[in-house]
Amino acid sequence: MTNRREFLQIGFAATTLPIAGPLLADPSGPAPAPSAPAAPLYKVLFDERFALGHAFGAEAARAGKSVLGFAGGDITEFWFRELDLRWRQAPQAIAGFTRHGPLFVLERFAWDRGLKVTFRAEHRPVDGGLIEHRLAGAAFSLYQAAALPTAGQEWSRTMATIVTGCAAGCATGSQTLITRTAHRLPDDEPFYSWVIAPRA
Repeated sequence: MTNRREFLQIGFAATTLPIAGPLLADPSGPAPAPSAPAAPLYKVLFDERFALGHAFGAEAARAGKSVLGFAGGDITEFWFRELDLRWRQAPQAIAGFTRHGPLFVLERFAWDRGLKVTFRAEHRPVDGGLIEHRLAGAAFSLYQAAALPTAGQEWSRTMATIVTGCAAGCATGSQTLITRTAHRLPDDEPFYSWVIAPRA
């Protein structure tokens, strides 16, 4: 079992790792059909320090999902009090809207429980008041992301709709979209929307 010291060491490592390079594929053509039913989500997490996180959480709750906000970017209590036990009993999918550190930590522990990241979107500020959204996932999820440019300040709500409807299974493609925003991301750091689900 991972102890608190190991957990915190992994969390520290997450803050020092470089982020992967840009994604290349860009799906086009008619809307693909979902390859599988949406993965049942045990919990949807969001960083409650940010308005974008609250909007994401509110949309996920509106979709009927069990939502949990956490403060300070720290998921330690959720892991030790709830998720570790749940995953030991049976691996169940979770989703979230976080910074890189919490995603990295959860992904690391997911490997040992038979789960993996099946959808990931990085939302990074770029020059000129723009946000670059780099997504990797199933074709149907990437098609849904076409709504991002028209979502305006509500783009995190759009991401909640996408992750709560993600099909079970592995990532199959990638896409990059640029959207304009009136406000830069807090601290100019990227956010991540993601799904961790049992490996097929």
